[in-house]
Amino acid sequence: QNTELEDDNEPPVPDDLAPAERIPPVLENERAEVEQQQQMEKRICEITSSDGTIGKKKKKGKKGREQQQQHLPKKQSDIINSSIREKLAAIAARKERMREIRAQLVQPIVGSPPDMDETFHNALQQLKSITEMRKQLELLHEKGAKLPEETAELLERQLKAEEDAIKQNETEAPDAVSTNQDSETPFEESAQGLNF
Repeated sequence: QNTELEDDNEPPVPDDLAPAERIPPVLENERAEVEQQQQMEKRICEITSSDGTIGKKKKKGKKGREQQQQHLPKKQSDIINSSIREKLAAIAARKERMREIRAQLVQPIVGSPPDMDETFHNALQQLKSITEMRKQLELLHEKGAKLPEETAELLERQLKAEEDAIKQNETEAPDAVSTNQDSETPFEESAQGLNF
């Protein structure tokens, strides 16, 4: 196939496909004119460069480019340096903030009011005593023994004291006590169950 293409001397496009009026003829004169213009431009450049006028501009252009190339790294380094300074300042600010936070964490937390601690402690003590009393009452009930009069009087006094404390708390904080009234305490249940 390659040998056939090499031997082929016919034009690549047949004449009947593209009408002659559509394809303008290439004039040899136009080619010559274009070549002459290019040669004239070269001569003008050579003449002006021998005068030195264009040469200075070229030198200025080269110097300008060199200066720009020198300024570009300076500008880039200035930009980089400023961004580094900003980041370092941000890091320093973060470190300072972390120091402040650590200082606040080391300081003792302002505790709850001492009344709350005392109230909580008293409530725990009462709960312990009530559970001990309940255990004793359950043991007595299992044995079938009667409750001694001293113990019964002690229980009645304790119940009365608790009721008074509840009433006093109601007057001080009605919202907190209203939730306590809805639920019965285990002590009251055990005392009612052990009535002999």
